[in-house]
Amino acid sequence: PRPTPTYTTNQTSAQVYLGVSRSSSSGAEYAYISTRDITAVSSDPSSAQRMYAYETQTVSSQLPGQSCTHFTSADGTPYLVVSSVLSVELFYFDGSVFRSRQKLAISYGQGIDVFVMGGSTFVAVSNFQSADQSTVVVASPIYKLVSGLLVSFQNITTTGAAAVKHFTFMNRDYLAFASYENDLASTRVSSPIYVFNQTLNAFVSFQTISTTGAVAIQSYVSGSTSL
Repeated sequence: PRPTPTYTTNQTSAQVYLGVSRSSSSGAEYAYISTRDITAVSSDPSSAQRMYAYETQTVSSQLPGQSCTHFTSADGTPYLVVSSVLSVELFYFDGSVFRSRQKLAISYGQGIDVFVMGGSTFVAVSNFQSADQSTVVVASPIYKLVSGLLVSFQNITTTGAAAVKHFTFMNRDYLAFASYENDLASTRVSSPIYVFNQTLNAFVSFQTISTTGAVAIQSYVSGSTSL
């Protein structure tokens, strides 16, 4: 069974706790952990089993501004998407290691989010500023996974985007960007939310929220309200 995390972190030094159901079935579960010091603790003191976190592979990427996420495609292939300063790279798992399949140029990427919409897999990137660092008003791309490759789906103009998050509510797909600052270096800047328009086959503006130096996004549903 797939492990259910009870706590996750992206800190450079932290404890990570995972609730794992034991199974006699064969197979492998892959954990992608980006933290230096890891302590594995079992919630069952009587258990003789121990859980260890260990490095199985290293993939190279540029720093700073690195983020990484993984997903499994409809055909069951595991993928990694690594976003660094000037590129987003797609890796596929060949049964033993992750291998690079594609690298695309981006502009000071600060975050990525992978989501499924209409049965297809998409990757959204939050670009912070232009390649020449002259402006933070840039295009943040959305890619669609087609035959194992990322193809351009849509570009959304963002302002100092530090993070991007997809969420669904009432059977509709939304995409939110966290805006950190504008070209005047002011951190009082609106963060936009987009909704997918099926007729236009594109995300369109839905709402802007006044924020101050936003660097992350979290969404949740409470009853009939999405926050």
